[in-house]
Amino acid sequence: MLVSIIARLEHLPRKRFLAFLDANNWLHPYDARGRRREWKALPHHVGKLEDDPWRSLAGDVRRAGGFAKTTRPYAEFLWADFFRDHIGPRKLANKFDQALREGLELARSHAALHLPGYAGVEND
Repeated sequence: MLVSIIARLEHLPRKRFLAFLDANNWLHPYDARGRRREWKALPHHVGKLEDDPWRSLAGDVRRAGGFAKTTRPYAEFLWADFFRDHIGPRKLANKFDQALREGLELARSHAALHLPGYAGVEND
């Protein structure tokens, strides 16, 4: 795996470290149901993280050409939050192909203009 250091934060106490990550949208404290969790509820190992299905949707929408990959770290967190506001959990769980098509349409809509990697038409 290729790794790039984007910030050196080892001097920060845990609370300040997590606050910094959250403020920069480098932390995505959501569970599998899309509920925001407290920092203290985060698992201590990355292997114990729950899948956020909206983040998975964001990855599939990007791979399908819905938005461009950017250099902004963890931009998919913003996209996941955007899709969370527009695509319900039942559709995501039971009709993923339909949710993906809807996600592609949403990603190119004016409502997504503010998101990193937006690839729609600005004058739609």
